[in-house]
Amino acid sequence: MLGGETECQTLWDDLFNFTFPENDVSKFDDNKNEYFLGPIVTFKNGDKLEVIDG
Repeated sequence: MLGGETECQTLWDDLFNFTFPENDVSKFDDNKNEYFLGPIVTFKNGDKLEVIDG
């Protein structure tokens, strides 16, 4: 299954909300918070970069 705009936006929103809790970077505690992203596998399809796993 290829990721579309909705999936990319969901990933971006998740990363943003993790890094800026309640839209406030001062609430981020790097001593307590961890975010596991894991690998993202992509391939170039013509002039587009597509996510095939991640």
